[in-house]
Amino acid sequence: MARAAIYTLDNQTRLRFLCVGCEIEHHLPLNNFLPGQTMYEWNGDTTNITVTPGTLIENPTPEVNRCHFLLENGDIVYQPDCDHQFAGQRQTLPNL
Repeated sequence: MARAAIYTLDNQTRLRFLCVGCEIEHHLPLNNFLPGQTMYEWNGDTTNITVTPGTLIENPTPEVNRCHFLLENGDIVYQPDCDHQFAGQRQTLPNL
């Protein structure tokens, strides 16, 4: 089963996946980047996902002020500066 899904919105292809730290989905643009938007590269795999560069999301939920992570080979690698329970840990992305 896939750990991420691809969809198109406003002429932009996006990758969505569930963040276990924030307990919500995060969405990353993969093309047609807007000015100032991070340009992500994706390996094309929805199970063993790798996306570069890392991602920092500010205020994703009322409970979480900072979610900073890498997506590597189907895992989400939380950076130590996250302010949720998985800071500094590596977790397998759950299936959608």
